[in-house]
Amino acid sequence: MKFFIVLILSLAVFSFANTQGIGSIVGGNYFSVKWDPNGPLAYLLNYGLQMSVPHAIVAGKLANGDWNWISVNSVKAQMLNGMNYDFNVEIRDGNGDTANFDVVVHEGTDGRTLSLSSWQVLSS
Repeated sequence: MKFFIVLILSLAVFSFANTQGIGSIVGGNYFSVKWDPNGPLAYLLNYGLQMSVPHAIVAGKLANGDWNWISVNSVKAQMLNGMNYDFNVEIRDGNGDTANFDVVVHEGTDGRTLSLSSWQVLSS
């Protein structure tokens, strides 16, 4: 009898986790992350821009200049062999030109290894 009660409770918890999306977070969809300009995500965003903006300039997607983020529209994260962080930001260069930019930074499981996963100029 105890076995059946444990089985029923286990199935109920598993069903609840699946309906809440808990089972699909690892390697699954991105989820929203609260942005704090003074928090550790700012370091990841700066790294992502430092690594991606030169590529965007060489590809002719951005004008040559000193580009910096001026506002963060959204931050999403995905657990995948560490964490992927997808930043959608407004950036501006020294001439006042602006662009909407998306950059994905991967943080390894050790919390120290960073790599640029992707970037895209959405509008300029």
